[in-house]
Amino acid sequence: MFGLCFGVARLDPFDWLPQKDSDAVAVAAGFAAVMATAELAFGTWWAVGDGQRRSVRQQARARDRSNVVQESGVVNPHEVNQDIDAGGDAVVRQIGGRNTP
Repeated sequence: MFGLCFGVARLDPFDWLPQKDSDAVAVAAGFAAVMATAELAFGTWWAVGDGQRRSVRQQARARDRSNVVQESGVVNPHEVNQDIDAGGDAVVRQIGGRNTP
């Protein structure tokens, strides 16, 4: 992407680059860097996307001295739900979408 944008900018189809060659190269390189960064950002957004539905589930009820913990490596989950009823000295841990008593 950088090379393509740099080549198009160096062609100077709109005659907007400076006349001095070293300045023209610097401006074309800056333009190409910005365009390549924008393309990379868009490509990353598209590849990861918000279209992937990730979920972490937890619904907990803790009584007595029980302990319920949820741990997840899911980034920005769309749904969080776990159904646990813990009592006594129980320790319940949810890691990455699965329940581990």
